[in-house]
Amino acid sequence: MVILSDEQLEYAAKNSLWRPQLEKDACGVGFCASVKGISTHEILKAGRVMLERMAHRGACVGDNDSGDGAGIMTAIPDDLYREDIKKFDLLNLEMIFIYIFRTNNIDLPPLGQYATGILFLSTESYKQAKESFSDLARGCKLQVIAWRKLKVNSDHLGRESRKTEPLMRQVFVTSDFAADQKCFHQAVYLLRKQTTVRMMQQGINCYVVSLSATTIVYKAAMTMVPEAWEKDEDMNHEKRIFYRWAAMQMEPWDGPALLAFSDGRYVGAILDRNGLRPARYCVTADDHIYLASEVGIIDLPAENVVKRLLS
Repeated sequence: MVILSDEQLEYAAKNSLWRPQLEKDACGVGFCASVKGISTHEILKAGRVMLERMAHRGACVGDNDSGDGAGIMTAIPDDLYREDIKKFDLLNLEMIFIYIFRTNNIDLPPLGQYATGILFLSTESYKQAKESFSDLARGCKLQVIAWRKLKVNSDHLGRESRKTEPLMRQVFVTSDFAADQKCFHQAVYLLRKQTTVRMMQQGINCYVVSLSATTIVYKAAMTMVPEAWEKDEDMNHEKRIFYRWAAMQMEPWDGPALLAFSDGRYVGAILDRNGLRPARYCVTADDHIYLASEVGIIDLPAENVVKRLLS
């Protein structure tokens, strides 16, 4: 988060095209992806640059050092996890079940046949949360492979953020029917939903950031931007009931919003139904696409841009 002084704001207003009276608050969002689906560390590095350059889009509390949160989602880095887990000792892998017994070494099932996710927990109820999660997994016919400690650097947290810093853990799960992608994904989805509801009913502090066989999210936020459904006579009954139920869980937000989404294979973005939020993208000669809610989020040589859309 960058906080400008009054002198800096006055200088910018007089010596640049920026006009403070036109300033509007909004969250920043964007993505970078390979058009050919090639996974590289450069994409993650570009995502970090984009995230840092949208720091001004985040809200900040009174200590001027605690933001309202930011996050990044990527396809599951299978090679990284597979190599990392083999290096772990029992202090880092807190619970190892299936594959250590089947193969006599620590390993993961093939990509797509395991799901992983990040959970926000508390130190006080951590043991209880692990036991409850394992029970819920068994109820969905899933098995926990391992719990992984995440490397964190709390030194960068603001004073207020540090007061509520969660205990973060990564979990890996699989099943005997994981090769059946449809059934496996349904079971993982059910586990994620049940964990959110049952943990709360049991008084256990737990927030499921993500749990998926295709993507991983580090930090998360969720906003529902429903379509205009109340007077849509053509909408089927099941969908209408879903929107009515969701409206009781979270107040619908009408935007303006730019939403980016991905299932690990496809990536896309959509504006809210009013279409008032900017969305800009460009495609480069090296087959990458960059989309964001504003310009200047990544430095690209002009000669490398083959297609551009500003809205």
